[in-house]
Amino acid sequence: MNDSFTLGKRIVEDELRAYIKCSEFFYLGGRAAESFGLKVVRDAIERLTVKSIRGNLHNPLMDVQASLIASITKYAQEDSLMEPQIERYLSACMLWLEEFFNLFTFSTYIPVFGPIKPIQKVSNTPVQLHISGLYRSTNNKTIHAISFSPYKTKHAILNDPVMALKIKLLAPFVQEHFPSKRPKVVLHNFYYGKNHNLGYVSISSNDFDNKRYVMIENIIKNMEAGHHFPVLPCLYSCKYKKVCFPGNKQ
Repeated sequence: MNDSFTLGKRIVEDELRAYIKCSEFFYLGGRAAESFGLKVVRDAIERLTVKSIRGNLHNPLMDVQASLIASITKYAQEDSLMEPQIERYLSACMLWLEEFFNLFTFSTYIPVFGPIKPIQKVSNTPVQLHISGLYRSTNNKTIHAISFSPYKTKHAILNDPVMALKIKLLAPFVQEHFPSKRPKVVLHNFYYGKNHNLGYVSISSNDFDNKRYVMIENIIKNMEAGHHFPVLPCLYSCKYKKVCFPGNKQ
């Protein structure tokens, strides 16, 4: 069970997502869950980004395979997967990585930094974000960043407050280009879709205004104050369903 927030206590992305989903779910210890495949693909991309920055990418196919095997080995041990499951994920994740590089190639977007876990302070709460890599375009000075989301639909990702916080964090590092009004930041978001595909949504700094950040700040102020209550009516499948309502608590 999570305690009420005190000023200055750091939270991570999945805690903020859990609170927005249902404050009572968060208070009882819930967090937004990431699929195994999403964790593996993100880790593989981060390994490839680091290799590219260090100049260690030599054979694209072999580099991708080596990074994928290392990532699957890491998370398979954590999740106690059996060999047939590992083989199935190895094939699926290889296809997802192929989809990824069809959308986001290192020849167009050159890796310059990452992965990083910067802190963005909202109200009096430090929020730790996860950005898998920062890249520069061969065409302009816009920052391109990669992010992975546990959500499974475009609508959910476009309304994910974590994405807005990442853009707010990165935008001040780029000067505004008034003639073209090109975005300061483009956030490339990848997710594991409902059809078991690798989904993609891009969001730019031109898509947000200050009202979005004010809304997020108000939500976090409620977290700081320890406000929590169940969603009514609750349509979620949740392991806390039997204990979340006042009359059912043990």
